[in-house]
Amino acid sequence: MFINSLSQACLSLSAVIFLLFLDKRSYIVQQIIIISGLFVRNMKNVSIRDNYAEVLTTLGELQTCVDLALQRYIIEQISSKIAELRERDSSFQSKYGCDYPTFIQRISKDEAFVIHIEKSISKMWEMDQAEWEFCHKGTEDWMQRLRNILLPS
Repeated sequence: MFINSLSQACLSLSAVIFLLFLDKRSYIVQQIIIISGLFVRNMKNVSIRDNYAEVLTTLGELQTCVDLALQRYIIEQISSKIAELRERDSSFQSKYGCDYPTFIQRISKDEAFVIHIEKSISKMWEMDQAEWEFCHKGTEDWMQRLRNILLPS
């Protein structure tokens, strides 16, 4: 009976449980479990150097500071990846004289365009198409991830 009551209390609890404990060399932030309704998910451990933890603790709550630092790092990395993909996309646009959606439409419906590409631009246009698609879709995917970071639901 007591175990069932405890289980019910845990299942109805909607919280994030954080444990912060001191290791001999570093602080370890362990986000143990998120319990929300019937959903339970294990989180990851992160080690933080003592000198970083000391400064971060001075600046505010350790978890808040770590979250903000990680968010900034992720935004920087995603932005860099998007810039790289856009640059490659731009080089394909210059090479083929159109954007990716137009290119796809034209190669699927315009045989003269395909002949022109093979004759004047590149016989390997299909390899370019695969890389261009990767850049185009990759940019969209990374933009969505960036939106999810900046505008959490």
